[in-house]
Amino acid sequence: MTVKRPATNLHEKRYAFGVDLGGTNIKMVIVGQDGQVRHRRQIRTPDTGVDDIISALERAVAELSATVSDGGAEGVDADAVIDTVGLAVPGIVNETDGIAEYSVNLGWRDLPLAEILTDRTGRGVSLGHDVRSGGLAEFTWGALRDRPLKSGYYLAVGTGIAMVTLIDGHVLAPHPWAGEVGMAPFPDPDRPGRTVRMEQIGSAAAMARRLRDLKPGIIGNEAGSREVFDAAAAGDETARAVIGDAVAALADPVADACHLLGPLPVVVGGGVVQAGRQLTGPLGEAIRDRTPALSAPEVIAAELGTWSQAMGAAVRAFRLEGTDVTG
Repeated sequence: MTVKRPATNLHEKRYAFGVDLGGTNIKMVIVGQDGQVRHRRQIRTPDTGVDDIISALERAVAELSATVSDGGAEGVDADAVIDTVGLAVPGIVNETDGIAEYSVNLGWRDLPLAEILTDRTGRGVSLGHDVRSGGLAEFTWGALRDRPLKSGYYLAVGTGIAMVTLIDGHVLAPHPWAGEVGMAPFPDPDRPGRTVRMEQIGSAAAMARRLRDLKPGIIGNEAGSREVFDAAAAGDETARAVIGDAVAALADPVADACHLLGPLPVVVGGGVVQAGRQLTGPLGEAIRDRTPALSAPEVIAAELGTWSQAMGAAVRAFRLEGTDVTG
């Protein structure tokens, strides 16, 4: 499926295209093998069906190619751009076979997306899960770029929750459902004796929803987790309780992973990373409480923000082409 380019000077700096398909926007980057982003742009994701989404992705790749050809990416020569494009998508993703198995938001099932886009663009396509791609970028060029040990956990907390395990810089995902920790059952703090999906308590969206439900009027209908943390910092006990419940939910799968693979560093990404130590501090304590026999894992805020998934897609493209990447 991958289109290979002729061998080039091994000392030549190389660049890759990374594309991140989100429910609202498609993010595109041109990034060097050292992690320096030479061009970034985003366009709206069509809401008119799968065919239009595929066409938008095709246009995105064509736009990146045109940007290089027109000199819009400073210092990037077309001959130095590898042929493989990295693409990150949400949902359940079979990265081995290049198949987007399921996405409720985008409306597809068992879509051979890598093959389709290879046919349309003439480039090889490395298809990856969006959160796994974000974790790969953080461990390569972000929060753990200077660490000699590229092993640990990436916990993405946004609208949903997913967790990625990386061993020696490689994502551990032997099954398309790997990392879907937000689907795990968790005791419902609002209805004792019942359970809910963990992401209904621990996600950024859940924090805002619960605070609105428990204390109407304290935050607006459009508010997110940032406002929940602001209310807690101002002394609101309901907001503090909501955050405490979320932290407890998030700590459980991380503690389980620590018992299985060891207390490796934990990088926290997604929308909640804006809370900084207001989240990472309590989360670190909750994980330590659940792993008393182990040394405490380090809990670190992600650094690359909303562009991490596109950048991680580029890492996948480099690796598929056999091009080394550096921190």
